[in-house]
Amino acid sequence: MNKTRWLVILVWSAVLFSTGEFIFRGIVRHDSGALNDFAAPYVATRMWLHGDNPYDSAEFFKVWGRAGGPNEADAPADTSGISGSHAVYPPPSLPLMTPMAVFSWKTANRLLIGLTVVLYLAAVWMMLTWMEGGWNGLKKPLFLAYALGLAPIHSVLHTSNIAGLSGSLLLIGTFALLNKGKSLYKSKRLWGPVSVAAAVCIKVTMGAVLVPYLLRMREWRTLRIVVCLVALVGIVSLAPIIHDRAAWISDYKSNVAVVFTHGGAADVSGENHARFDLLNLQLPFYALLHSRELSSLAVGVVVILLLGGWVFAPDDRGGSLRERHLLLIAGLAVIGLLAFYQRYYSGVLLLVPMLWAMQHPGRASNRWTIAICCCFLGNTEAFLRQCSWFARLSQQHPALVDTVIGPHLCWLLLILAVILVSQLYVKDSGRPIEKMGA
Repeated sequence: MNKTRWLVILVWSAVLFSTGEFIFRGIVRHDSGALNDFAAPYVATRMWLHGDNPYDSAEFFKVWGRAGGPNEADAPADTSGISGSHAVYPPPSLPLMTPMAVFSWKTANRLLIGLTVVLYLAAVWMMLTWMEGGWNGLKKPLFLAYALGLAPIHSVLHTSNIAGLSGSLLLIGTFALLNKGKSLYKSKRLWGPVSVAAAVCIKVTMGAVLVPYLLRMREWRTLRIVVCLVALVGIVSLAPIIHDRAAWISDYKSNVAVVFTHGGAADVSGENHARFDLLNLQLPFYALLHSRELSSLAVGVVVILLLGGWVFAPDDRGGSLRERHLLLIAGLAVIGLLAFYQRYYSGVLLLVPMLWAMQHPGRASNRWTIAICCCFLGNTEAFLRQCSWFARLSQQHPALVDTVIGPHLCWLLLILAVILVSQLYVKDSGRPIEKMGA
């Protein structure tokens, strides 16, 4: 048996293994009996449907129990510090959760898992059809193995987080609007912009990643559709609760404070013992500067520099126009992970830089991109938490752990962002120059 045949067997074995991971580490592990990430938006939507304040955390366990969740009697006596019971998704997300929230808790949770799986696989399939070459080669099955083995999607399914919907819809919208000819975003089909708008409504910090690209390419039609749809959903979401706006705005601010401070899920300080699953750059910067304001300012400076490099990158660098567009989107995806509150599951967006890198895996920049993206095939943050030496190191050298080892994924993403933005300035002399059409 020749070397190529062995490679094909090895690659398809990887596909089989990653499929098992996707099923057993993702789908099977979801737990609707626990306070997972879907509970807060689910309960908030049910309250919104009844015209009640969706951000009233004091009613959370009562409403959840009536919908088939754990009994209210089993709820902790003091729920004020439990971030999982405090909804922080803005009102436009609520109408999109309605098709699931009308069902009982366990049914709704299963529907979320099923819908996330379908949308994610649809996004992966669209990316595979975008790739050149056939299934008898190595690239397509390798990318499929990566997509199914990507640990962030397993985390999405395990925690029942709606970020999986937003990320999948964003990818679907991106590649629905992508034309395999000489330009992107020339399709007149509406379902591309609709998917992007839905992604923005569900989780704005993920869905809005594509906006700078649309602005750069002067895709005004697509932008108009997205903005109008988001505005329409926003109006619909506010209609049932506009009469009580003072109460829900106050409660929403309180919920954000619970989640982002005093050990909440989004808190970057040492009070949050699970903080190392955050991907945003504020995590290591807070450990260095010990100030939320200064760390946010530092992140803003870094993001502005990266975006500046992205915005002012020339178009006439030669090479494939399709790959050029993909590189632009890949750079934005990684910058978006660094700029805003993002947890580990948001790493599903790394499918885009991985797809770009696999076009020419022999190049040094592409190899580095592949290496960094492959670091997300296993949840290294969860692995560190299980290591006794990491706990000892945290006590003996807390500064080293808080600034370097713990937030290692943040630093890797920063390196990846620099690589992708810098590649926008590299001229591909081996291919003819294609002009980027608006």
